[in-house]
Amino acid sequence: MIDTSLNKALLESVDSGLLILGENSRKAIYFHLEKTFKIKREEIALKFDEFKETLEHIFGPGAEIIEKVIMKELRIKLDLDFELTSHVDLVREIHERQREEKWSKNCLAEE
Repeated sequence: MIDTSLNKALLESVDSGLLILGENSRKAIYFHLEKTFKIKREEIALKFDEFKETLEHIFGPGAEIIEKVIMKELRIKLDLDFELTSHVDLVREIHERQREEKWSKNCLAEE
């Protein structure tokens, strides 16, 4: 399960990334994702690999531009200053970082 703050940041980043195509196109893509590919907007964080593949299916090589905008927005929202080679690795790294922060807070609270 992905942390709700990470999920929210990722969904907002996807919204921003798809908005480069225009509001009506973004709505159409979300509709197409759900009806054709069975990926609801709220499930994108959990099905990120499938989401990425779907963008590539719909836009071909143009999907890379949208993916870069999404990742840039996500790094801004989460105040990250590093680059990773894989978008999925980025999501996993963020999730791991959040788990470590929670663990540290729990340890400090127990002291």
